[in-house]
Amino acid sequence: MELFTLQCLCKTLQEGGLAPAAQALGIRQEALEQLMINLETELKVPLFQREQGKLLLNSTGRRYSDRVRQALCMLEDAALQAASARDDLHGTVRLGLLATPPELPALLSYFSNAFPRIRLQFEEYSPAEEYDLLLAADPLPALPAPYTNLALVQEEMVVVISKQHAWATRRRCQLRELRNQPIAMPDPGHSTLSGYLRGLFAKNPPHIAFWAPSILQMMIFVRNGACTVLPLALAECICKEDPSLRLVHFGKKPPERTYRILRREDVPLPAIAHRFLDYALQFYRAQP
Repeated sequence: MELFTLQCLCKTLQEGGLAPAAQALGIRQEALEQLMINLETELKVPLFQREQGKLLLNSTGRRYSDRVRQALCMLEDAALQAASARDDLHGTVRLGLLATPPELPALLSYFSNAFPRIRLQFEEYSPAEEYDLLLAADPLPALPAPYTNLALVQEEMVVVISKQHAWATRRRCQLRELRNQPIAMPDPGHSTLSGYLRGLFAKNPPHIAFWAPSILQMMIFVRNGACTVLPLALAECICKEDPSLRLVHFGKKPPERTYRILRREDVPLPAIAHRFLDYALQFYRAQP
C-alpha cells in the first residue's frame, strides 16, 4: 500500500470528489481513479459508489479516509519532531493577533510538544510593534509594512439568538432574513469582524443594527431580543457559557470567514518562525 495512494484518498475526501482532488494533486483524473480502484482491490472492501458516471466515496470509504487522515497527521507530526531534534531550533517567535483562528489552542499544544524549545509569544497587534508573523482574518486591515498572506482555514458563520427569540425552534435561516431582524454588530472602528460583517451585509443590509464595542455588550442586546452573527467556534463557546442562548445555522451555503497567517516581505523570516508557519499550514490542511 503506497503512501501516495493514501494521500490521494484523503485528498479525495477533502475536495469532495475525484475531479477536484486530481486537479489539486496535479494528476489526471483517470490515473487517480485507477489508484482508488487498486486500493479497493487491495483492501477487498468497496470504498466508492458510482453515481451518474462518477466515483463517490461511500460511508465505508469516508470512515476509512478519516482514519487514514489521522494516521497521516501522526506521521507528519513524528517527522516534525524528528526534525526538531535534528535542528535543535530554539528561541521566541513573536506573533501579532488581529484575529483568533479556530482550533488555535490545539495547534499550540501540538507545536509545543513537537518543538519544546521554541517559545510562542502572542500579543495584541499594534502598528508600532514588529512581529515575526501575524494572525488575521478577512477583511485584512491596512498594515504599515508589506506582508504576504496565506490562507489557514475557513470558519462557518452562524446566528446567535436568545431562546425567547421568534426563531428559537429553527435550525436554519437565510441571510436575507436578517434584514427584518434587530442585529447586534461589533464596533466598526475596532474590529476586523465588523469589517467582515459590513461586507457580508453590503448587498442586504440589516434594517436595524445595534453597534456594540464588545462581545459582552453584543450578548446583552441578544438576550433582549436582537441577534448577532459570529464565527462558529466563538458562538459555540458563548452558547455553552450561557444556556439562555442558542445558535442557528445558515442555509446550504453558509457565509464563511477566512483566517490567514501573514509574514513580512521586506525582512528575512527567522528559521523558528518559518517552522511555526509551516507547521500551522500543515495543521489546518489536515483538519476535516
